[in-house]
Order: sequence, then structure tokens, then C-alpha cells
Amino acid sequence: MRLPYTVRLAGWSILVATVLGLVAGTVAAVSRSRASAGGFVARILDPAVMSVTLLAVSTPSYWLALMLMLVFSAWLGLLPSIGVGTPAHLVLPVVTLGLQSAGLVARLTRGALLDVLHDEYLRAARAKGVSERRVIVRHALANALLPISAIVGLRFGGLLAGTVLVESVFAIPGVGRMMVDAVIARDFPMIQGGVLVVATLYVLVNAATDALAPVLDPRLRT
Repeated sequence: MRLPYTVRLAGWSILVATVLGLVAGTVAAVSRSRASAGGFVARILDPAVMSVTLLAVSTPSYWLALMLMLVFSAWLGLLPSIGVGTPAHLVLPVVTLGLQSAGLVARLTRGALLDVLHDEYLRAARAKGVSERRVIVRHALANALLPISAIVGLRFGGLLAGTVLVESVFAIPGVGRMMVDAVIARDFPMIQGGVLVVATLYVLVNAATDALAPVLDPRLRT
């Protein structure tokens, strides 16, 4: 079965991307909102995070995969470069796929938070003595989750469809690798079947994301 390898790779990648993106986007947004009153660190943190995320978004996955293999497998010998079988085999492919998506999630999180950080309900929460961390995580981030969940769903569907190069580089026997082998062998029924499976998964993931929207934002239930 090829599909479980692809789903596992895409699932871990989107988890890493979501965690890194939320943290980076939140740090950038808070730093931007405090830049005028903050110190030197607050003023440079937002541009630094945004520069890193731009680099992550712009880096081709196949080039990043080869560089990670060169550094962590060939030079340092810390991680296996190809194959499957142990959790260590997933580290480099997951990082390769997750970093680009993390950059997108971080940039969207920053924008969504900047739209709500100075709203009246947050000022009211601060006036009541609620800690700043709780204000950001419990109130601001919770109200910004709708656009973030949308991009996470889109990226997860994109990862399911876009693992072709990464699976080929790391020799992962998933759907992407199967489609590459089918193209080389000119096995057109296999190519059509692979495209159909990937397209179906993409549609299902986006449908699930749309169904989750009313749960994240009660205003959409009316």
C-alpha cells in the first residue's frame, strides 16, 4: 500500500508546519504591535521572522531536500538519507515539506493577529487584569483561527498532492514515488489512478476544512 506512506508524511509535515507557523507568526505580530514602545529586540524581531519565513516559502523543496541530506546525512551522519522503517527516516522529509508550509502559516498568522490585537474586546480583557499571554492565546489567536485553519487545510491537500519530488529524493514508497515510476514506465492507467486518488483526497480535506469553519467561528452557524 502506497497511500499510508504519503498520508503519514503529509500529516506530520502539516503538524510541524502548523506549530512552527503559529509560533513564528504570533511572535512576529506581537513584536510588530509593540515595536513603537518596545526596545531594539522588539523592533528587529518582526522583520527577522518575516525574512526567515520568506526564505522558507521561496526555497524549492527538492533543493532543500538535497541540502538537508548533504548536511545531516553525508557530513554529520545524524539521520538516514533514504528509505523508511524508523521515525528517524521521517525527520528530513517532514522538515523539507513542513518548512515551506510553515512560512505560509506564519505570514497568515501574523496578518490575522495584527487585525485583532488592538480590538476593543482585547482592551477590555486587559483592563480586567487578564494576563497578556492569555489575551493573545485565548482571545486574539482564537479569533484569528478561521483564516489560519483555511490555509492549513489547503496546504495539507497540497502536501498530499505535492510529495512527488520529496518522495523521489528520499526514496519513500508513497503515491508520489509511484506516479514518478509510472511516468517513467509510461503506465498511463497507473498515472490516472494516482491523480484520481490525490484529487479525491484534496477535495475531501478541503471539504473537512469548510465543515470545521462553523466550529471555529460561531458567527458562521447562522
